Order: sequence, then C-alpha cells, then structure tokens
Amino acid sequence: MEGKQQARPRRTQLQNAGFNVTVSRTPSTQPAGTVVNQNPAGGTMVGPGPGHHLCLGRGKPIPLVGLSQQSAEASLQSAGFKANVQTVAGPAGTTPGNVWQQNPTANTTEAPGPR
Repeated sequence: MEGKQQARPRRTQLQNAGFNVTVSRTPSTQPAGTVVNQNPAGGTMVGPGPGHHLCLGRGKPIPLVGLSQQSAEASLQSAGFKANVQTVAGPAGTTPGNVWQQNPTANTTEAPGPR
C-alpha cells in the first residue's frame, strides 16, 4: 500500500477482506492521502484481524499569500481542503482580491477537510 494514493478506497478494500484497519496522519512531502507507512509492512502475509495500520501523508504545505482568491481556493481544493474566505481590507500595498494572510500559515501541516 505504501506510495498509493486514494487511501479511502484502499482502506475499504482491506475492510471488505476482513481486516481491521486504523489510520493516522503524519507530515509528509507526499501528496495528501498517500500511504507513507504501514504495519504490517507491504508484502507481509497475514490473515484478517486486528492490527493493520495505514499512516497517511498530510501533504505539502500550501503557501497562499499573494495568490488571487480563485487560485488560492483551487489550490486548497485540489489538496483536499475547503477554504474559509474572509474578505477584509489588507494593509497598505496589498492587491485587492489577493490573499494577504492565511491561517493556518504556510509550512503548517493539517489534515484535509474544512478549517
């Protein structure tokens, strides 16, 4: 499973085969949702039951400051996030319609979903 994207269908496949699966997330340079570690290791012959764990990457940090609102939202959506846009006047020198601040900040790891 390591390196495989679309972890949700993979998890469902394992569960349908009788495996109990737990999932955690960790910072990673891999795309969000990619299996970056698993236990037992890939290729290990095991029977159905407890103790199968998939560790998914949280994805690369997404810097948004300076992007247009449309570009920022598209970047977030493609990484599995939902944007929560707040339109407020920025400091002097900022371009109207562009992101001038983000929360969480770039280089912060987060699990996909609404924020």
